[in-house]
Amino acid sequence: HHGADDTIAALAFLTVKGRVARALLEIARVLGKDSGSEAILIEQMISQRELASLAGVARENVNRVLAGWKRQKLVTTSHQNLLIHDISGLSEKWIGNGMGDN
Repeated sequence: HHGADDTIAALAFLTVKGRVARALLEIARVLGKDSGSEAILIEQMISQRELASLAGVARENVNRVLAGWKRQKLVTTSHQNLLIHDISGLSEKWIGNGMGDN
């Protein structure tokens, strides 16, 4: 039985996602262009290595987080562009009040 370990792992991973989300939203605020109601297009997106250092996480974590968000259709990447489909969803889910309970 290692339920507590799972919870701790989930919390640790949540902070990683939260950090990446925060960094991404910061970039969106500076570089992003409105692209529809809740969508933001970031042209000339910085590299994953730069995003990782901005977020304060390892580059492979950025890679994993972005891959997950692509699967969930939260973001799309192509060439140098990164499109955030739901900017408020991203911020509420990962930054809001930390856990997204209330």
